[in-house]
Amino acid sequence: MKTIITTLIILFTILVNSQNKVLKVNFGEGKNQWIMYPPNTKFSLKNKMNTIVFSDKNSFGKFSINEIYTLEIFPPYRNESDIYTLDSGSIELIEKDNFISEEKKYKKKKNHSNAIAAEKIITTSKTNPNRKNLTLKFTNGIEFSYTDGKVRANLDGKDLYVENKYVIYSKLGIAKISFNPKNGETWWVFEANKN
Repeated sequence: MKTIITTLIILFTILVNSQNKVLKVNFGEGKNQWIMYPPNTKFSLKNKMNTIVFSDKNSFGKFSINEIYTLEIFPPYRNESDIYTLDSGSIELIEKDNFISEEKKYKKKKNHSNAIAAEKIITTSKTNPNRKNLTLKFTNGIEFSYTDGKVRANLDGKDLYVENKYVIYSKLGIAKISFNPKNGETWWVFEANKN
């Protein structure tokens, strides 16, 4: 009987912890660039030998990047994976509760740094009430809109090139956006030009 109770407690703990993992990718020390993925995002970090060294199956923690690794992430709201080649920074699995405090810390930090923030406006589609539309207004002047499957981005009144609906190229850098029109969930990262 004690064995059954112990096993149930362990299983319950594993299930609770696995549902609260949030992936945070830091692109390098001092770059002030990172992206976070929603809970339960599947991913794998592979070394040069194509061996998985860190994945969503690990427990909470941080893996420091100090050589070349390939990170493949499978966001739950898209069919395509995100693939990054990293040679610095870190990968972290943090608790969902800590994700909220990370957001608050970032919002405070953006007032005192060069971080790019965005105002997010979600509306219900007029043509399909089960879908959402998105407008993002970045603090650097870039504006992005997703309306009923059509995307548009501009800077200073000039249209910008948008690749595969979610990657925006500008003279300021590259904005990568993930948007789920079913529920309005939005994630983005801005990679500033190094000039």
